[in-house]
Amino acid sequence: TLRRKLSAIKQYLSFAKSENWIEVNPAVKITGPKKEFTLPQILSEADVEKLILASYSYGKNKFEISKNAAMLELLYCTGMRVTELVSLLAKPFSINPQFILIKGKGSKERIVPISRPAKNAVKDWLTQKEKLPRIKESKFLFPAKSSSGHMSREVFFRLLKKIAVHANLDASQISP
Repeated sequence: TLRRKLSAIKQYLSFAKSENWIEVNPAVKITGPKKEFTLPQILSEADVEKLILASYSYGKNKFEISKNAAMLELLYCTGMRVTELVSLLAKPFSINPQFILIKGKGSKERIVPISRPAKNAVKDWLTQKEKLPRIKESKFLFPAKSSSGHMSREVFFRLLKKIAVHANLDASQISP
């Protein structure tokens, strides 16, 4: 970008002045283009409903469908980051909680409420998860065969795009 190129030139000229290769740094008074701040793209309430509804019918089997529904319901009702979602532990959900403790960026913790539809979706997902012994034993709510033991952000991002297409939404406009 222009800003990065300008920064490199200014740093080089600053170095040249400090090494006495030049007497005056001509880049001192140059200002670069301002960074444009754009508002984030948001979905309409109807589009969010379509996306969540599509998660209840997207997947190869009941197992995948219940996992997709639980993930989207939780993401929407809690407002947590994707990394926080995919790394959730399963244990807090075994007692049908009203709130869950989320450990976020910078190891900061916060308590968030869980909506009834999200609780029902997670309950259904845990029932499906119990049917598979290798997955049942995982401490994560959304386990995977990865080194971390849980689904990655990237996998969830791709899944969300597929669910958006299934909901007849423009996938390029959808992000977690």
